[in-house]
Amino acid sequence: MKKINKAVLLNDYNKFAEKAAVLVRNNDLKNALVYIETCVKIAYNFNFIYTDDKLESLLMQISEKTLSKPEFIPIKDRYVFYDYFGNTKVLTQQYIRALISWDVEFLYLLQDGTNFSKEIRDELASYPKAKVVVLTEDDVFNKMRQAQLEIAEFRPSKALLHIAPWDLIGICVWNSFTNVDRFLINLTDHAFWLGKSCSDFILEFRSYGYNLSHDARNIPKDKLLLQAYYPIQNDVPFKGFPIDLKDKIIGFSGSSFYKIYGRNGKFLDLIKSILDRNENFIFLLAGWGIDEPIRKFIEDNNFKDRFILLGERNDIDQVFKHIDIFINTYPFIGGLMTQLAVVNKKAIVSYTSEDLTFNLIEDFLSIDRDRAGSIMDECAFLDEVDQLIKSSTYRDENIELYSGSIPSIQEFNNTLWENCNQPHNSCTLKIPSIVINYDAILELYLEVDNDFLKLYQKLKLVNLKSLYFRHFPFSALKCAALIVFNDFKTVKRNIKDYIKN
Repeated sequence: MKKINKAVLLNDYNKFAEKAAVLVRNNDLKNALVYIETCVKIAYNFNFIYTDDKLESLLMQISEKTLSKPEFIPIKDRYVFYDYFGNTKVLTQQYIRALISWDVEFLYLLQDGTNFSKEIRDELASYPKAKVVVLTEDDVFNKMRQAQLEIAEFRPSKALLHIAPWDLIGICVWNSFTNVDRFLINLTDHAFWLGKSCSDFILEFRSYGYNLSHDARNIPKDKLLLQAYYPIQNDVPFKGFPIDLKDKIIGFSGSSFYKIYGRNGKFLDLIKSILDRNENFIFLLAGWGIDEPIRKFIEDNNFKDRFILLGERNDIDQVFKHIDIFINTYPFIGGLMTQLAVVNKKAIVSYTSEDLTFNLIEDFLSIDRDRAGSIMDECAFLDEVDQLIKSSTYRDENIELYSGSIPSIQEFNNTLWENCNQPHNSCTLKIPSIVINYDAILELYLEVDNDFLKLYQKLKLVNLKSLYFRHFPFSALKCAALIVFNDFKTVKRNIKDYIKN
């Protein structure tokens, strides 16, 4: 398969963006949204750019063409929490718990109820001042109108926007509410997203995102607010481990598996060095995604009983309680996993390189940089792990260094209240400057896809197939079958011919 590079990405991205612009001018708005979403997915997965004012403008035009301007007088201290996700894997619980702690009325508006978690449903049901609405319309524009109507009838003064980078419905809806203070939660601060046009302030959870939003997204500093988060712990019973780990020192990491690919598989090489140097050490890896490279690594090194793939675990807090050392992923860090290691009082060790500053754990945690943080020298990192493995006292000292390094629930709630009610005071915070090597980041994403995931062509096809199906419905079943059986060459040829016309 031919390798992709920046030129390929830019060519596809610009071609699809221009298609979208033409379609908006011709009022073919539904197809325009498909092309815009495809652009977002390309940019989000490779990060050769971090914002696009032209696409934002197209979404603003779509809003104006499909939605009227709601006219209402906002009611003070009435909030909307607009949620794209509805599950416990993101920041929904932290924010709705803050709203509940303020004893305010709020509308919880969920874009799609397909994956609406029971935990969140129950929590909302137990609070009498929360109104819960799940959008049910199938047609994209009817769904926008349904959302707009619910918001206008509720008459909020402020809105918290918990959107995905490609949530075009949410962006179009909130573009129309200029009489509401809109706070966008920058959930994926390291990556491309749309939403500048529909927000008045951006809630950043660390200095890296703050710097990137100012430098690469061109967002003024007086619109950037710092809102560090805390992890939600669960009480799911422990499901055990697949082998007996008695009398072993257990290292653990977890993430989407793409986070440990790249840099020629450096993370797996580091784990191999640790296992080779410490016979009493076992490494566990939880996560999801393409795992063939990991399984091959285990087999090639005869690590069957020492490097254990756990799969995706919903008992993650219990997993942490049964390990000794948390080893952060590389070349992509796990921010939430790091925080879970802190609250579960486990030793933490992290490796990164100077050109990947999004990996600095000291940017996720409030710690003394001179005593703890990311290690950028391989030998120093391996020596640190050796000490943690050999000495329980040293592990206890490490745990103490990270103790209290994440905000408490009350601190999160208080900071969010200040950000929502006194945002211009919050803008005066001194945020450390972070140098971002954009070229190194793009090269890393290209390497991961070219050498490991090989998902770029599939990404385009999955997004654009709806256009083909809509115009050639009799071919839809055939193309769907071809996609299922991974005959992407034929699907690509069919869709490519359509896109050219």
